[in-house]
Amino acid sequence: ADQITIPVTVVFFILLKISSYIILTPGNVGIRELAYGFLGQQLGMTAGAGIVLSVFYRLFGMIIVSLFGIYFGGLKLLGQVSTENLERREE
Repeated sequence: ADQITIPVTVVFFILLKISSYIILTPGNVGIRELAYGFLGQQLGMTAGAGIVLSVFYRLFGMIIVSLFGIYFGGLKLLGQVSTENLERREE
């Protein structure tokens, strides 16, 4: 079983930030995962472990943004926008 240590995680994070400036697909979907797979191999892990780390990082970011959006009134705001759109259509 591969072990992901703190130094490896730091290297991945730094390279993620650098790779975020090179956008080839919407959201860099697939590109980042391939890069992490390659980096995983270079750091003595399997490509699969690198890809899994990338997917977890992406999901973690989405979950955090969603939770903050909900906490700060995102659902209420979406409800207001939907209600306003319905009222405009009825006019």
